Amino acid sequence: MTVRGPVPRPAERPERDERAKLRSLEDRFEELLQRRRALLDDARRLSGEQKSLYDRRQSLQAEAEELHRRHNQLGQRLAEMRVARDQARTRFEEAVIQRREVQHALSPAERERPEHIRREVAELELRQQTHALAPEEEKKIVLRLKDRHEALRAAEARVEQVAAHAARQAEIEATVAAARAEVERIGEEMRRASEERGQAMVTLRERLRAAGEMVAELRARGLARAEAMRAVDAASKELDAVNVEGRELLGRARERRAEEAKVVRQNQLRRRPAEEAIASIAEEHLAELLKRGKVTL
Repeated sequence: MTVRGPVPRPAERPERDERAKLRSLEDRFEELLQRRRALLDDARRLSGEQKSLYDRRQSLQAEAEELHRRHNQLGQRLAEMRVARDQARTRFEEAVIQRREVQHALSPAERERPEHIRREVAELELRQQTHALAPEEEKKIVLRLKDRHEALRAAEARVEQVAAHAARQAEIEATVAAARAEVERIGEEMRRASEERGQAMVTLRERLRAAGEMVAELRARGLARAEAMRAVDAASKELDAVNVEGRELLGRARERRAEEAKVVRQNQLRRRPAEEAIASIAEEHLAELLKRGKVTL
């Protein structure tokens, strides 16, 4: 019976090439994995910066909205004060007109006080008595004294009227002063409100400019994050491709090893009957020799 020799080993070079290829794929996989992690960290960092910028922008936006609301309120307040100022000016002008009317209600002669006339009469009489006057000048003094006595009688008769006129004039002067003060007060409030409104507009522009710059930064961070995520997707696809290729190599290696194991098992199964036959023949020969007595154990 022919005995088969040992099964020849399969070629080792393809296996070495596959192992080298697998090591190369593992290195590439690890490199891509590290790169993907770094890209994800970068994307997370950009997301954090976007969140911080968004929170700061929201704060600026809220402040800008409050400034805009204050600016509008001051505009409405200015409009109301402008109406109030016009009304106060109207009252002031009316008071000035009334003051002029009161001033012209009595002529200067009618407003003359008795004590002033008495003082003038006393001065004329003293001059007439203590000075040597020419006949014409003395005549003038006499006529003047006569006129002033008549004026004194008329002034004494108009004492109450002049007093009422003076009281009315004082009252209208107070009204004019109050109206003027009201106009000045409203004008000063308008000036302060106008300055505050202008400053609110300046601050509002600054906040809107800063918010716009943050929006630009948000867009830049968004574009950078999108680019990073595209790189992550590309790395993920390449990782999947390397993984698939490695699995295919491992699958082929498993199939080859399974085939090799199958061949080995088949060879073992083929060699076992031959060995058993040889052992059986040897036992038969030994038994025959024992029967013949030629072999002593």
